[in-house]
Amino acid sequence: GDLIAVLDGNADFHDSNITSLGQLQSIGGYAYFRDSKITDLGQLQSIGGDADFSNSQITDLGQLKSIGGDADFSGSKITGLGQLQSIGGGAYFIGSKVTSLGQLKSIGGVADFSNSQITDLGQLKSIGGDADFRDSKITGLGQLQSIGGYAYFSNSQITDLGQLKSIGGGAYFRDSKITDLGKLQSIGGGA
Repeated sequence: GDLIAVLDGNADFHDSNITSLGQLQSIGGYAYFRDSKITDLGQLQSIGGDADFSNSQITDLGQLKSIGGDADFSGSKITGLGQLQSIGGGAYFIGSKVTSLGQLKSIGGVADFSNSQITDLGQLKSIGGDADFRDSKITGLGQLQSIGGYAYFSNSQITDLGQLKSIGGGAYFRDSKITDLGKLQSIGGGA
């Protein structure tokens, strides 16, 4: 029979023989693709919980538009985020091949760009948690308007804060290339 179109719970494909998601459109809980044989997400549009792509065979996110929890791309073969518009939790790009955030507009939690291949933030407007730009290739913040937590600019290539208006936590500029704060209105005390 066909795979059920909706899974309410978690989907763990780790060390399974499943190679295709078939007609699957949404996973309500977490999606664990680490060490799985799945190569593409087919028609999958949403993952309600965490998505773990680390050490998976998946190369692109296909039609995926939202991840409700954390998204871990470390050590994955994914190069771009495709149609993905929101990540509800943290986004981890350390040691990933992702170079562009594509249509991504919001990251709800931590955004870890340190030692990643990402060069620009594309359409990203908000980061809910800490933003770590240390040892990243990112040079400008693009359309980013708010960082909810701490912002780490130390040893980063960023020269311009662009549209950034607020940093909820502390901001670390030591050994950064930033010379002026642009449109930044607040550091600390939330948005």
